[in-house]
Amino acid sequence: MALGMARGFLDKVRLDGTPRQHLETAAIVGGIVVVAALVGIGLRSAGLLAAVSPANAILLGLMVRYPHLATPAGWSAAVAAYFIADLLTGNSLLNTLLLTVASLAGVVAGYVLLQRESSATRQLVGPMAVVRVAIILVAASAVAALFGTIGNLLVPGTASFTGFVYWLVGEFVNYLAILPVMLTLPEGLIRQYDLKSRPDLRQIDFLALAPAGALIIACAAGLFVGGPAALMFPLVALLWCALSYSVFATAVLTLLVGIWTLGGLALDVISGWPDLDEGYALVSVRLAVTLMGLAPLTVASTMAAHEGLRERYELLAAHDVLSGLFTRHAFAERSNQVLAQAAKANMPVAVLMLDIDHFKKINETYGHWAGDRAIQTFAAVLKNTLSDGVLIGRLGGEEFAALLAGASPSDGAAAAEHIRQVFAATPIDLGDGRQVEATLSIGLGCAAQAPTSIEPLLQVADEALSLAKGGGRNRTVRRDLALAQMQPLAQANARSAR
Repeated sequence: MALGMARGFLDKVRLDGTPRQHLETAAIVGGIVVVAALVGIGLRSAGLLAAVSPANAILLGLMVRYPHLATPAGWSAAVAAYFIADLLTGNSLLNTLLLTVASLAGVVAGYVLLQRESSATRQLVGPMAVVRVAIILVAASAVAALFGTIGNLLVPGTASFTGFVYWLVGEFVNYLAILPVMLTLPEGLIRQYDLKSRPDLRQIDFLALAPAGALIIACAAGLFVGGPAALMFPLVALLWCALSYSVFATAVLTLLVGIWTLGGLALDVISGWPDLDEGYALVSVRLAVTLMGLAPLTVASTMAAHEGLRERYELLAAHDVLSGLFTRHAFAERSNQVLAQAAKANMPVAVLMLDIDHFKKINETYGHWAGDRAIQTFAAVLKNTLSDGVLIGRLGGEEFAALLAGASPSDGAAAAEHIRQVFAATPIDLGDGRQVEATLSIGLGCAAQAPTSIEPLLQVADEALSLAKGGGRNRTVRRDLALAQMQPLAQANARSAR
């Protein structure tokens, strides 16, 4: 919730170059970084193995995810925040300066490298996205470690190489744990939920919660088993979560599992590990816990890429490329779904069959590309004229259809006339200052009670369209489904009487 609220607040902030906006940027960046730095210092001073130093990762996430904050005001506020946090906790001015330089060097390196990647990679979407980001984070951590090691040379009694390894591992662990959460934070997260409403337990998909439940059980099992298996149990459950949840959810769960594992080791709740007071044993454990998260993140990232491709293919399959409207098959399929619900509710329904008059003449006179412009212009008129709930499809050539669920005959007739008049008043732009005007013939099929299939409505609307064309075009003709169905019966009765 806190992440979502922060995300919504940051979305409202945009720079226009005014002093007030620069001050707001400095306040946002400085406030967040100083709090994160104080948290990290407090955890380090407690001597916890699970100590998380989030300031650098959060700063990098802010600058990458919200580029409008990456201004001189934002970076200056970050420097001030580092100084304030260290000085408040009793650090010397020299150490504060060295730590700030090393931290900012790593953040800047990570920022520059991430900005060179595609938007999909920065959002961790794609089979190689997590790997590419992880490599960048190693490079950023190495830069921070290098500057930190140089700073160590100025402080007597420190081991430069050991300090480099510790610094590199510490930075990489924090980056890889926190940055994926920030990079994948959904747009408008907090706005997706109504905080005033109480959740309805009947609407909860408990089966979807199974992977998260398995993860909780796996973490608890690790406490009893101990040793390396304490990592393997959650890893299997995390992979299930990665197959079931979004990249953001997987990143959050991975972060929580890492904190849980390192905290358990620090408090000796998880047994069976070597003496973690030894330097390289500590480095090894922290790396193991961190690298454990790469597998589920990579799986979730790949699944997100595949889901995006699937949605794109479905969109292309269901929509006409030229007009952007539903294809004939997709229009019929979705109309039948709408009609099934309308039939249960005994709702009226209207279907429009629309045809551009003399479309063949437009093609022959100006070329097929002019016909394409006519189709695109008419499709735009339909989208702008009809409400969002109306299904619109291109059935083929210059013929279109629209389903108005819940529309009475008068409603359907009014909508048809409005479309006809708007299109007649909308010139088709052919480019080079040339324009051509066109009109519509419309067939209106109505039913007092919706049928369960679109076919009979399309049939009567098509018959009405033929009458409109035969009557001189540029007009609307209406036919009722009930009357159309009664006519064949009346004709059959007349023939039998003779």
